[in-house]
Amino acid sequence: MTREQLFQALGEAAAADIPGLSSSVRPIRRGRWGMLAACAALAVTAAALWSPHVAGPIPATELPPAAPPGILEAEDVPGSLPALRYGQIEMEADLSLAPPEGGLRCSLTQADITALIGDEETLDSLDWTGYTLEGSVIFRPDGTIWMLLLYGTRGPLDHFELTLSPDELPPTCVLYGGSAVNQVEGVEVYAERYDSGLGLSRRISFLSEGVGYRFALTGESGTAGITEERASRFLQYALREGLDLSAVSSEGSTPIEPPPSCEVGEPRRIN
Repeated sequence: MTREQLFQALGEAAAADIPGLSSSVRPIRRGRWGMLAACAALAVTAAALWSPHVAGPIPATELPPAAPPGILEAEDVPGSLPALRYGQIEMEADLSLAPPEGGLRCSLTQADITALIGDEETLDSLDWTGYTLEGSVIFRPDGTIWMLLLYGTRGPLDHFELTLSPDELPPTCVLYGGSAVNQVEGVEVYAERYDSGLGLSRRISFLSEGVGYRFALTGESGTAGITEERASRFLQYALREGLDLSAVSSEGSTPIEPPPSCEVGEPRRIN
């Protein structure tokens, strides 16, 4: 399935705005820093990864890690945000995604977003004030959530994508080697970073209380501090408060027709 077919079937954003899928082996090009975040938008429209052994971050045994192996303990100072270590991305592998056969899709309403995340006070505590929030959900045929995407934007180089799945890490269209694995409040948190002259990306993935989270942020060059602080703010909130996927209903959802497909690309080193 091509990306054009996928977006035509799902009625999502223009395919030209999302990096394409490929099973070829190639290094990351300069300027591809936004893939960390943009991939999540494609992942929720695709909704299903039809290869269970690659449903999460690539283990160190599959791709050489850029960060030192082993679990890193994030700094834990009472009253402070978790200070995450981010692994520099060195390797990536593409995945092709497809929605679940017989699945359903609907857009998130503002009421859904408020029920899921919280009110203005919560948004302020997450430093999400000023972001335009929108998203969509893919449901299984039985009406249970397969994947949810919440997208926040405040500018071309100031946006984030939050992807949620019940009971497992959300699928992704690109897997990265070199994750740093942090231990925060008893939860393993995978963290990756990529920087270029155009901008930067940070991504964290973790599983907590039956919900899988992938939070990818894009920022301008020179904003690493605030971008990483924003990631830590959300991590702390998700671990302590949690997000309730049951707050989102499948009412008004429409069928998805494309058949499932999956291609897994070979790992490649980033220049």
